Amino acid sequence: MQRTFGLTLILWAILGCPGARAQSSPGFGAVTGAVVDAYGEGIPDTKVILTNAQKGIERTFLTSDDGIFYIAGIAPSDGYTLKLQRTGFASWETGTFEVPLGPPVYFLIPISPQTPPTHVEASVVMPTMETTKNGINQEVTPRQLNELPSPNQRWVSFTALAPWVGAFNPIFTSPTSPPYLLIDGVKVSNSFNPNTGAPERVAQDAVQAVDVLANGFPAAFPSSFGGIADVATRNGALGYHGDAYDFFSDGGMAAADRYAAGFKPAEHRHQGGASVAAPVYRHKIFFFGNYEGIYGQYEGLNRITNPTIADPTGMFVLQSNCKATGTQCAAAAKFIQSRMNVIVPRTVHSGTAFAKLDFYKGDRHTFSLEASGTRWVSPNGAQNEAVSPDGSLLGANGNLREDSRFVRGSWVGTPHATTVNELRLSWSRDDVTGTPSSQLYPGATGALGIDIAGTKVGAAQGYPFTLPDERRREVSDSFTKAFNTQVMRFGVDVCWIEDSVQKILDGGMYDYTSLTAFAQDFSGITVGRKTYTSYSQQFGIPQRTERTVDFGSYFQDTWRVFSRLSVIFGARYEKQLLPTPPSANPTYYETGIIPAPNIDGGPRVGVSYSSSPTTVFRAGYDWFFAPYPGQAIDALEIGSNQNLGTVLVTPTQTGAPIFPNAYTSALSIPKGVASVMYANLKLRDPRSSQLDISMEKVLAKDTFLTISVAATRGIRLWTLNDLNFAPPTKTVSYTIDNALNVPTAIYNSTVWSGKSDLNSSNVYEVDSVARSSRNAATVQLRKRFGDALNVQGVYTWEHCTDNAGYPINGVAGVTSVPGDPAPDKGSSAYDQRHRAVLNWVWEPKAPAGAFPIARKLLDGWVLSGVATWATGLPQTEQVMVQGQQVSGAPMVYTNSLNGSGGWDRAPFDQIATLRPGPMYPVNARLARTVRFGERVRAQLMVEAFNVFNTQFNTSVNTIAYTASGGILKPAAFLGAGNASYGQVDGTNARSGQVALKITF
Repeated sequence: MQRTFGLTLILWAILGCPGARAQSSPGFGAVTGAVVDAYGEGIPDTKVILTNAQKGIERTFLTSDDGIFYIAGIAPSDGYTLKLQRTGFASWETGTFEVPLGPPVYFLIPISPQTPPTHVEASVVMPTMETTKNGINQEVTPRQLNELPSPNQRWVSFTALAPWVGAFNPIFTSPTSPPYLLIDGVKVSNSFNPNTGAPERVAQDAVQAVDVLANGFPAAFPSSFGGIADVATRNGALGYHGDAYDFFSDGGMAAADRYAAGFKPAEHRHQGGASVAAPVYRHKIFFFGNYEGIYGQYEGLNRITNPTIADPTGMFVLQSNCKATGTQCAAAAKFIQSRMNVIVPRTVHSGTAFAKLDFYKGDRHTFSLEASGTRWVSPNGAQNEAVSPDGSLLGANGNLREDSRFVRGSWVGTPHATTVNELRLSWSRDDVTGTPSSQLYPGATGALGIDIAGTKVGAAQGYPFTLPDERRREVSDSFTKAFNTQVMRFGVDVCWIEDSVQKILDGGMYDYTSLTAFAQDFSGITVGRKTYTSYSQQFGIPQRTERTVDFGSYFQDTWRVFSRLSVIFGARYEKQLLPTPPSANPTYYETGIIPAPNIDGGPRVGVSYSSSPTTVFRAGYDWFFAPYPGQAIDALEIGSNQNLGTVLVTPTQTGAPIFPNAYTSALSIPKGVASVMYANLKLRDPRSSQLDISMEKVLAKDTFLTISVAATRGIRLWTLNDLNFAPPTKTVSYTIDNALNVPTAIYNSTVWSGKSDLNSSNVYEVDSVARSSRNAATVQLRKRFGDALNVQGVYTWEHCTDNAGYPINGVAGVTSVPGDPAPDKGSSAYDQRHRAVLNWVWEPKAPAGAFPIARKLLDGWVLSGVATWATGLPQTEQVMVQGQQVSGAPMVYTNSLNGSGGWDRAPFDQIATLRPGPMYPVNARLARTVRFGERVRAQLMVEAFNVFNTQFNTSVNTIAYTASGGILKPAAFLGAGNASYGQVDGTNARSGQVALKITF
C-alpha cells in the first residue's frame, strides 16, 4: 500500500510539469498540485500551508474549484513542509523536502473524511521532486555547487553539466561566451556584447542554485537563441550561519601548456572571502551577505606559430618563406623575432560584494532587496591566454577594468487566496574599459597595428575603449491565478537600456597576407612601394550614447485536461524601440533609419502524457527571436560615416599611405575610402522555431532517465552584403597544385573588378536572408547509490548547419560571394557533434556498528569530480591571396580569390572540415571535514583540473593554400594544432589549488 502511494506521488509529480514551459518565474521555485477525494475529484477551498521553519517562510493558498493550487515565488531551498487544512477532512502533512530552482514541485494529495491523519515522509517526497525536471534543462543543485571541483570558484563553469543543445547560433553567441544570465530574475548579462567581461556578477559562495535552460524556455523568460542560466542567490535564516574560505593556486601545481615550448609561466593566486546569514528582526527580516576578493600574478607567453612566418618549432622566423631581397627579409625577420616567445607579466585584483534582505510580512507578502558590486582590474590582462600562438598577447593586449553592479527589489504577494503576484524592479550597470599598454608596443613602429596572415606583430588597436558603459532599468510583473483545473499566468516586462560608448581612434592597421609582402614594405629600401593588402583607420567623434527599450508580454495556461494528460499553451510578444541615427549619408538615405520589427511574437506550447505510473512523454513547440544586440545598433548608428567611421584603403587607390605612415587627421583622408553600413528596410529579427520531444522514466527508486530530441530551424539570420561592386565581367581560372607543385585541378571564379560608387569603400547592407538548422538528441541519467554516492551523466549529440558566412564586427556574417549565402552552406562553426559530461559525489561512511576509530577514519571524506568527453569545434580552410593574381582581371580587394573582400575560405572545399580533435579532461576534488563542537567545522580541499593532463587542441592551422600569380599552392601543416586554450587559466593543461573553508 505504501509503495503504491509512493508510485502515485511520483506519477503525479511527473504529470504536474508538462515541459520546461511549466517552470516557475526566473529566480524562483514553486509548489503546485491537486487535492482530490477518493474518486479523484478535486476538493475546493482547502487551505494549503507551505512553511520553512529555518527560513521563517510561511505561505498560504486556497485550492480552486477543482482542487488545484499553485504557490509561486518560492525561494529555492530545502527544509520545506506542506500542510493541508479543511473542515470535515483529516489533516495531511509532508516531511521536509526541497524546492528546486525552476520546475515546480507537484503533489497529488488524496484526502477524505474517513482517512486518518496522513504524514508523508521525506523519503517518499524527495523522488517526487527529482522527476519534475523536464524539457531540455537541468538544475545545478546546492550540493553540486558546494562539493564539485570548480576552476577558480566560477559558478558559471557548472553550466557545462547541462545538455547544451540550445547554445547554437552562428551570429549572436559563441560556445565560449556565457549563456544569457539572470540573477534572481534580473537580466545582468551585457546587452551590447555578451562576450565582454567576466560573466559572474556574484561569487559562487553566494549562489543557491543554477537552472540551465537549453531549449524550450517558458514564456516568462525573454527570447534567447542561446542558453539561459537562471541563478538564485542564498537567503538568510533563523540561526546565525557563515563561512570563511581561501583558495590558493601556484604555478608549481600546474603543468606547462603543450604549446609553451618548454616555458612554464609563473602563477600565484589567492581567492578568499566570507559569507554570513542571520536574522535581523523578530524572525521576519533576514540578511545574507558575501564578499570575495582575488589577487593574482601570472604570466603569458606570446608566440608566433603561423607556418607562413615561423619554423615548425615556432622559435625562429622562417626566412625561406620570404621571397624579397636578403636585406629586406633579414630586417623583417629581426622585427618579427622581437615579438616571438616574449613573456608578458599580468596581474589581477578584484572584489565582489553581495548583500540581501528578505522581509516576510505574514503569509501574504514577501519583500526582498539586494545589491551587488564587482570590480575587476587586470593590467595586461585584456587577453588571458597562457600561450598565444597568433601574437595576441602583444598585438591585441591592453589593460582591462570592469565595474559591474546591480540593485534589485521585489514583492511577492497573495492578493487573493488563489492568486500570486510577483513584481520586480532593478537597476544594473556594466562598465568595461580598456586602456593601452604602451610597454607592449614594438619599438620600431610604435602604436601602428600590423597583421600578417592573421598574426598580429604590431601594436594592439582599439585602446582606449569603453564597450560599453551600459545601464539597465527593468520592471517586470507576473500574475498567477488558479481556477478549476487550470493555472493561468500573465506577465509584462520592460527594460530601458543605455549604452555609452567611447569608440577608438586607433593608430592604423596594415594587413599583409605574406611574409614577403611585409618585408618589401618594412625595409624602406624600395621607396613608395605598397605591397600591403589593405589599410584601415578610424576617425570621428569617439563618444556617443544609444538608448533602447525592450518590451515583452506573455500569457500562459497550464491545463490538466484529465488525469493522464496536461497541456500548456501560451504566447509571448516582444518589441524593441530603437534609436534614430544622429545623421544620414546623403547618398544612402537608409543610413538614417534603423528598422524596428513589429511582429516578434510566437507560441509556447507543451503537452505531457503519462503512459504508466513511472513513464511520461512530453512535447513542446516554441518560437524565439534574437533582438538587436547593442553592438549591431551601435554599428548602424555610425554607419553613415558622418560622425565616426572606418576607412579601408587598398594600395592601388590614390592617396593610399606608405608604410609605416598613418593619416594624421580626417582632412588627409583621400576620397573613396570611407565605409558605409545600413540595414535593409525590411530587416527582421532572426527567428528560431524549436520542437522538442522527451521521455522521462523512473527506472528504479533512485534511478531516473530522460531522453530528448530537438529540432531547431533558424530563419532570417543576418548577413552583410557589400553592394559597392560593379557587375562582374571577368572570370579567372586558378591552377591548384599539389604538394609536389604538380597541377591537379582548375578552379574558375568570377572576379569583382570595379566599384559602383567610387566615393565609398565598403557599402554594407545588413540583410536577413540566411538560415540555420540544428538536430539534437540528449540522454540524462541520475543515479543514487545509497547515501554515499550520487552520479549524474548527460550525453548530447547534435548537428548544426548554416549559411550565414563568417561573423565580423559583432553585427553579422560576411559571405564568400556578395549577396549570395547559398555557396556557404555547411556545418556551423559551433557544430559540436558529441558531448558527454559525468559528475559524481562520493561520501563514504563507516557501516553501522563500526568501531569509533573506523568512523573517525572514514567519515568526513568527500571525493567528487567532473569528467568530460567532447569533440572539437570545426574550422574552415583559408586561402592567403598574395596580391593581384591575373593581368587583365584586377581585383577590388586582394584578400579573396574573387576580389570581393568577403570570407577568404577555400571556395572549392567544404566548410568546417578541420576539427581540433576530442577533449577528455577530468576534474577532481578530495575534501576532508573536521568538526569542532556542534557548530564549527573545517574543510580542507585539494582540487586538480585535467587531472591526467590530457591536453587538447582548441584551434588548428587553417591556412590551406597560398595564391600567387593565379596558382594555388598547398600550405604546410594544414590542420595541425596550434593552441590549447582554457577559459579560466588560459590553458587546459593540468592545474590545481588547495583550499580551507571554515563554516559555523
